[in-house]
Amino acid sequence: TTCSSSHCATMRFSCNLSTSKFHSFINRPTPFKRSPIPSTLISVPALALSARHSNTTFNKPRLVGSNKLFFHSSTARLVDSSTRASNITPMDSMDTEQLEEKMLRIPARPAPLVSLSTSISHTDLAELKATLDDESSVRDRVFPVAKAAATAASNAVHAFQCGDFEGGDVEIAKMHVHMAATIDEVESATDGWFLRGHPVISEAMEKCVSAENFGTFLTTGTLSRRKSFSRVNDEEYLCGVISLCHELNRYAVGRATVADSASVALCNDLVSDFFQKFLAFDFRNGNLRRRYDSLKYCVRRLESLLYELSLAPKLDTSMVTSGNSSGCAATGIEFGEDFEDMRRAMEAYDKTREDVIKRTRDVQKLAKQAIFALHRGTLEAAEVKLTEAQTLAAQISDDHLLSNPSLRQGSYSSAIEEFVEARLFQIWLQDGGGLIAGPSHPLFGGLKVQPVEYLGALADFTGEVGRFAVQSATTRDEEKVRASLACALTVQRVWMNLGLTGKLGKKEGELNTNVKKMESVLYDLSLVKATGRKVQAESTKDEPEGRQANGLDDDEA
Repeated sequence: TTCSSSHCATMRFSCNLSTSKFHSFINRPTPFKRSPIPSTLISVPALALSARHSNTTFNKPRLVGSNKLFFHSSTARLVDSSTRASNITPMDSMDTEQLEEKMLRIPARPAPLVSLSTSISHTDLAELKATLDDESSVRDRVFPVAKAAATAASNAVHAFQCGDFEGGDVEIAKMHVHMAATIDEVESATDGWFLRGHPVISEAMEKCVSAENFGTFLTTGTLSRRKSFSRVNDEEYLCGVISLCHELNRYAVGRATVADSASVALCNDLVSDFFQKFLAFDFRNGNLRRRYDSLKYCVRRLESLLYELSLAPKLDTSMVTSGNSSGCAATGIEFGEDFEDMRRAMEAYDKTREDVIKRTRDVQKLAKQAIFALHRGTLEAAEVKLTEAQTLAAQISDDHLLSNPSLRQGSYSSAIEEFVEARLFQIWLQDGGGLIAGPSHPLFGGLKVQPVEYLGALADFTGEVGRFAVQSATTRDEEKVRASLACALTVQRVWMNLGLTGKLGKKEGELNTNVKKMESVLYDLSLVKATGRKVQAESTKDEPEGRQANGLDDDEA
């Protein structure tokens, strides 16, 4: 129920609480009765009640009567039954101390723990944001078109399954238009290879291959050759063929329902032939391998349909329509050469990919070793490791990535991210904690660091800065801890301004955690300083000769 009360002359509020809960809160056994508010009072917001009951809403303060302001003696809690208007004290009768005590209970404004002296090049940030905006605009243009192509392909398959060949042909024409527009947009974009492997586009291409082949099979009993899909890569084409097998399975069930064993047998021959061709492939773990594993169930289902039809030779075949079965005469399906060419191409690609993965392990390992060296303070050893890692990364790029840009994704990109992280940490330490290098810094060696790689490294870089802060805190070096926190806060501000989503957006949680940890470290240092503890161990030079700081002789140690 909704209750309103002005029992307290200084408050007027309305709350969405049940009568029982409301009365229990204010410790009154009976409901309030409405009473008029004195005309000389101003209502005071019940902040304490609002904090305890978030669903409670209060009327806004308003000045009534003679506009003379009064202050109630208690705003920390809702008044009980003993509180009356006699507890109201005119503000003009209070002295300065009373006003400070009762009215000015306002928390202090947050003061910055550190000054954001760490900087990132504004030019680099502007270029980075422009690149991200360009990629976002390309996605906004491409994804709707790709989804339209996928929708047209699905509609075409549905129309074919329902026997509406005219409607299916119309959808196929729409599909080709959207499919070509999608690939044109991707190829015209800068670094379009990165977008080409996106699931939205890959799944659309897969559906287009399946719909085109399904319509061709129902019309001619054959399939479209691989060269008909020259702008579709091998993996998308093979996934489309597997989707076709599932559609043929569904089609065969419908034909078996009307005892069209010839069409079922044709579907079984085609799917079984596909399955035999797929056995020659050595698929790596991934989407194609998972899709291939489902193909055996299509073969089993079609074989079961043929067996069940053979058990009923006298099944009534009067429902068989000649229109659907006339186009299913068995003809030669020449796709053996296409599959063999795809198998050889995929084997060569996998071999190159394995070489890239193997060599990038060394790049990533050297970058990690450089970070460890930087934490130990051996800057020269770290530079040697980073130079070697940079040389290896450049060789991999020249040998493989120029001809196969898609190989940059995965292991190579992760290794570059680790390398950039190490370089960022090195530059920050050498500059004394005042500079965060941008993606165009010369020490990156012209590796053409991608925005996603740089930003991923930038977020992980704050983790290394946090470890450096902990090390500095053990020696009670408050200045370095503050510099570390300033660096993390600068990165956090950059992150918020970019408004990242997806994989990079998830790193925001890690970044916030790193900031909180450094703030906690700085707080711990303030406690140590406030308690007056010794902030540094006694120097060993004060120990007697031949003794160490731990009190042991050299021989005992």
